[in-house]
Amino acid sequence: MTDPVVWRKSVASGPNGCVEVAFIDGRVAVRDSKNRQGPILDFTPMEWRTFLHGVRNGEFELPADSAVVLGEQRADGAPAGVPADSL
Repeated sequence: MTDPVVWRKSVASGPNGCVEVAFIDGRVAVRDSKNRQGPILDFTPMEWRTFLHGVRNGEFELPADSAVVLGEQRADGAPAGVPADSL
């Protein structure tokens, strides 16, 4: 009998979801916690270690205008980070 898959996510995850990680048959699986039946990304341990190294070194920090990237909006409905006089 195989062990059940245990999916984990960060304790910093918010109510809008996050990614979940599981270790399956010597590989690292990643999925969207909001879409648990959706696609799963599959990584080798070396790929995962390399990714974590990049995260820890700040290689994946959001750009200064990340509000626009994330699709956030101001109260007037315009994308956040966009000056009102440029619309």
